[in-house]
Amino acid sequence: DVLKNFELIGVCNGHNSYITHFDFSSDNTWIQSNCGAYELLFFEVQSAEQNPSGASELKDTEWNTWTCTLGWPVQGIWPPLADGTDINSVCRSRDKKLLATGDDF
Repeated sequence: DVLKNFELIGVCNGHNSYITHFDFSSDNTWIQSNCGAYELLFFEVQSAEQNPSGASELKDTEWNTWTCTLGWPVQGIWPPLADGTDINSVCRSRDKKLLATGDDF
């Protein structure tokens, strides 16, 4: 039962559209998220506050999972002239050696 086993600690606000993907950092202090407006935002877990400098400040952060279609490590999945709808999904393997994508090509 979710209501008995989990506690809401915050709500992350900042995206201009619906959330499409999100991941937790390996140390569980950060969330990165993408939305339907093709934004990549970063939030501190405990405070739920957005870090507006997250893309540069957290570029070397280790992520527990990687499902976001936007971000430094996945720049190479986007071919030239692709629009934001061409890459639909990303999943990195647990050993961090493989990256699978779902696309419209």
